[in-house]
Amino acid sequence: MNRNAIRLAAAIIPALVVLLVISGCGTPREVSTPRKALLGHWKNTVPGSKTRTYFSESSVTYTGQGSEYKIPYSVIKEDPGAFTLFIRLGQQTSTTTRTDEVTFSTDRKTMDLLPSGIPEKLQYTYVDSRQAP
Repeated sequence: MNRNAIRLAAAIIPALVVLLVISGCGTPREVSTPRKALLGHWKNTVPGSKTRTYFSESSVTYTGQGSEYKIPYSVIKEDPGAFTLFIRLGQQTSTTTRTDEVTFSTDRKTMDLLPSGIPEKLQYTYVDSRQAP
């Protein structure tokens, strides 16, 4: 190898390593429990829907149609065998709370959400690990 090629490689390789570390490439998503699989950015699969949902450890943020809503949630029941969660949306002290049932696919890349009081389930597809817009 000539000296210019060595210098170029010496400059590019550290930059690529830094880029990989920053981007999180190669870090698998944690899906060992339903609670962990819930975290991240999800897209509603209804054709034409612009709704995006971001779950963090304690809140869910809904975006779409120029609006953004952040609501606290808590896990009230977790069934690791069925890979299902029951989450309560809203403050526990509030009079307006809703309980949703969340069931994950076996690959944890989609989830069905059945809101209380609504007879139809919603389906979401996992997008990435972002927990906020």
